[in-house]
Amino acid sequence: MRWFSSAPFLAAFIATAAPAAAQEAFDVTDRSHDGRINRQEFMDRETEVFFLIDANKDGRPSITEIKDVKETQFRAADTNGDGFLSMEEFLEARNIDFDAADTNKDGWLSRQEVESASK
Repeated sequence: MRWFSSAPFLAAFIATAAPAAAQEAFDVTDRSHDGRINRQEFMDRETEVFFLIDANKDGRPSITEIKDVKETQFRAADTNGDGFLSMEEFLEARNIDFDAADTNKDGWLSRQEVESASK
């Protein structure tokens, strides 16, 4: 099950609105600059995203702090049902998204896979 399958979280590293922004976001995540994103690069970037979305900086983003997330997606990630996402819950959901986006199952995300997943 893809948790944040619509653009909001995949947009953390690939924006669909502006090609230059999408390129830059992918490049920020691709820390080895090899044109693809491995799981560690992805999870490192998503750790940063966790802190960016936590608007009140309490270490527990709520649904109101996350733009464009559907309630069903949030609830699926909120495994303990407390109405907040722990770092563990957030990263587990993002890990599931990585697997879903990695359509050829090679352990890497290409630009094409990321673009397809963010649609």
